[in-house]
Amino acid sequence: MQANSKMHLMVLTALVATGLATLSAQAAIGYPADTFSSAPGVPLDGSSFLVGSANRTYNPVIDQPWIGPDYGTATFTSSATVSWASGAANDAGGNPASGSVKLSWNWNDTTDGAGSAAYVVDMYPSGQLLLTPAVLSFDIKLDPSSTPGQYNDYGYFSVFTRNNGYTLDSGWLNTGLATVAGGVGVWTHVAITLPVGTNIRAIEFQDYSGRQIVGPETYYIDNLALTIPEPSTIAMLVAGGALLVGAVRRTRSA
Repeated sequence: MQANSKMHLMVLTALVATGLATLSAQAAIGYPADTFSSAPGVPLDGSSFLVGSANRTYNPVIDQPWIGPDYGTATFTSSATVSWASGAANDAGGNPASGSVKLSWNWNDTTDGAGSAAYVVDMYPSGQLLLTPAVLSFDIKLDPSSTPGQYNDYGYFSVFTRNNGYTLDSGWLNTGLATVAGGVGVWTHVAITLPVGTNIRAIEFQDYSGRQIVGPETYYIDNLALTIPEPSTIAMLVAGGALLVGAVRRTRSA
């Protein structure tokens, strides 16, 4: 009897292990990782993006988002640019044939709280309601030419999601830009877990001065992705785990 119980335990353990492997291998990619390996406007190459108000359709092809200034102070609006930075130094993976999105502007925040700079990334033609938790991830680098301000944090950085009505939800990340970027001139990977019920159509990168920053700011974004685990895989894994716990208990009592 004990030998049979041990055999059942081994089989269930293997099944749960298979479930874990399946969860890893078959995770549904809600938005494929955009490596931004080519200049804006290259059609359907799987790694480009769109810029300029004339190209904004609010109906982006997946993996070819529209990126542009969204709102901010007058100095931000007049100086904000979105461009492609190529070469190994501007690619999170160090690939000389790739690159990243370069977001640049100028601050003129002579009094605390007078500066804001927001860029929007249109990812979907309509809101995507998350039925399971998902992970929004990207790589970020703060350019050494940027202006630190009196608190040396390069502004207060937030990441928002825009829902199907294109209104801002609560910020999912709120801290100094230098903290998010892991310092100056280095690439840092950021992963944000979005809860069930999040409705995502676009995301917003916002840097808020509040630090009397006067001067240029630049940061880079690479490998933007939204990863959504398969609900069926999660359910299978949970069920397998419950069976495994029961088998362990029975084996111990046998």
